[in-house]
Amino acid sequence: MWKILVCDKGIVLAGIVRPDPEDPLTILIDRCHTIRNWGTTKGIGQLAIEGPTEQTKLEKEGDVVKQYTFWIM
Repeated sequence: MWKILVCDKGIVLAGIVRPDPEDPLTILIDRCHTIRNWGTTKGIGQLAIEGPTEQTKLEKEGDVVKQYTFWIM
């Protein structure tokens, strides 16, 4: 299941989240994308519920991205 992650410094990521089996302080995000433009009129919650619109801008970061859990708000 895809998740939206709000990270430190206002970075918003989307991807499939799973725990890192080698490091309990990190998670792995499969098919990770940075959300550059939500493309919604009602905020990020609308994006989470309805999914991306034609105006949503995603930038692919990698097939698997490792992220520290303490950077996620």
